[in-house]
Amino acid sequence: MKTVLVFGATGTTGQQIVRECLQAGHSVTAVSRRAAYPVEHPHLKVHVAQNLDAASVQAALPGHEVVVSAVGNRDYSDPMMVVFPLAQHIFTGLGADNPVRVLIIAGMGLLQYDATRMYKDLSSGSGGVAYPRADHFAAYQFVREQPNDWTIVCPPEIVPQDADGNYAVTADYFPVGMRAVISAGNIGHFVAHEVERAEFIRKRVGIGSRA
Repeated sequence: MKTVLVFGATGTTGQQIVRECLQAGHSVTAVSRRAAYPVEHPHLKVHVAQNLDAASVQAALPGHEVVVSAVGNRDYSDPMMVVFPLAQHIFTGLGADNPVRVLIIAGMGLLQYDATRMYKDLSSGSGGVAYPRADHFAAYQFVREQPNDWTIVCPPEIVPQDADGNYAVTADYFPVGMRAVISAGNIGHFVAHEVERAEFIRKRVGIGSRA
């Protein structure tokens, strides 16, 4: 069992991460702007914090072995970054010699399309996802330079469904033959198992649904 801190715990994906981590036997702290949380569990605590306030974020870190960031700006027309600044607050708060692992939910744009290009570099990746992709890439550029252990999960389209385990993952690339859609539940399922197994240290992870 691991002690897991989840930022973005009230969102669609964040709630599934909390749920799957609890089902896997982990002890979870859900970070929320409010003390109330839609789930009660003997191994669940709620910590009230503001994701973009450095002092608030860093006060939540002690006592946890794994930190998960599942935040995102839901308004794709808004250029405000949220994934990158939260990552900065987390790693700054941890310090260089801290063994705590960090898992970040970002987007498929961070995966390699081929040896020289990422999905974000393709012309088809412009338009409505430009701002979140910029946020994700800024976070990736920052995180990969940190000495701490990290994993960045890079899902395609996320749908609000529970886990069924019918998915595949690949390091740094999107898994061949998989559908470019994934349920929030299966992201949670992967995160819960990666918390325990630590198979993708300092890797981006492509995840997709089986056909």
